[in-house]
Amino acid sequence: VHFPELGISSELRQSLDTQDDYDRLFSQYNVTTLVNEKHAIQSATELCQDMPSVLVCMEAKPCCCHRSHL
Repeated sequence: VHFPELGISSELRQSLDTQDDYDRLFSQYNVTTLVNEKHAIQSATELCQDMPSVLVCMEAKPCCCHRSHL
């Protein structure tokens, strides 16, 4: 199941060169997406509770991935 509304748009992910850049991006994600997408978060949570599930992202480094914030 794909929840694109829980991702971060491509234009916001451009020019992220340092961990500080990622930290600023995730601060914004925490006060926008995680506040505004409660329904999608609830749907993903229910899916994970109902069956074995994983959150998948293309980012290789955990410190640069939104999944830990989600």
